[in-house]
Amino acid sequence: QTVPAVVDVSEMMGSALHLHLQACGKEMVAVVPLMERDNTADYETGKELHFGFSGALAHVFDPESGMNLEQL
Repeated sequence: QTVPAVVDVSEMMGSALHLHLQACGKEMVAVVPLMERDNTADYETGKELHFGFSGALAHVFDPESGMNLEQL
């Protein structure tokens, strides 16, 4: 299953692209490692995309304290 999102900002950061997204009514940042042949036009501002991820790779923070919930 995938999550729909819209790209707000796309930032090239060396060998990765940082995508600032609107997904499910929330703002989030996704870090996309790039290969030499990847087309960054696929991630332009306003572009709708769908993504999936492993829960083991997610960083989750408490909205009130900002603390990383994995460290509690």
